[in-house]
Amino acid sequence: MQEKFFEKNIKEKNTKQVYRNTAAVLSPRGHGYKWNCDTVDFFKNYSDIFNALNKDVTWPEEAMTEAGKLMKDQSFYKSVVWRKTMWLDFDGNLKTFWD
Repeated sequence: MQEKFFEKNIKEKNTKQVYRNTAAVLSPRGHGYKWNCDTVDFFKNYSDIFNALNKDVTWPEEAMTEAGKLMKDQSFYKSVVWRKTMWLDFDGNLKTFWD
């Protein structure tokens, strides 16, 4: 349900987010972690992460309630921001975010 919510709002340009997906965590693993998946959200600009919505949206209550039950104090355990700084394009050329 949440994935459809994000897909819809990305398609309708209600958010600066350009892509979202869930991923299974392969490592770290073990009994010390109470989760085995995470979400991956893509933005074009670093600043968009902190002000992601272009307009007010109605969040899916049922999905948020279910997700909240899984989170201590109804908040994320950890949030990590990664910035892609260098990569190879389809032709094998080195690209950087400062190009």
